[in-house]
Amino acid sequence: MLVSEVLSRIRDQVSDSVETYRWSNTLIIRYINDLRADIVRRHPEATCTSATAVSTDTVDDLTELTATGNTVGLTRQWLTPLVDGVCARLLGEDAEDVANRTLGQDHKALEFAEVPKKG
Repeated sequence: MLVSEVLSRIRDQVSDSVETYRWSNTLIIRYINDLRADIVRRHPEATCTSATAVSTDTVDDLTELTATGNTVGLTRQWLTPLVDGVCARLLGEDAEDVANRTLGQDHKALEFAEVPKKG
């Protein structure tokens, strides 16, 4: 999964898909990096590319994402929690707007709601 794919889904969720963008790619990629590290910290298996593999990756093993062509490095099942987490942070920045504050809280509640179960 590429950063550009995640970025597009995030922009769709926060209604920021028309240039000029409200939030820069740089800011969103920084949040993607932060959330990705949080996911791997909690669930190291999120970086496995095979159902039979056991990941030994840690946050220190993650390469900083800097461009839309970078590969995120998480399995596809982590896309929704990643998108919801970044959306919550973006909308939280705009919390003086009541509607955005509510949307941010909704995304925060969903952030790890679809976390795959260990097992």
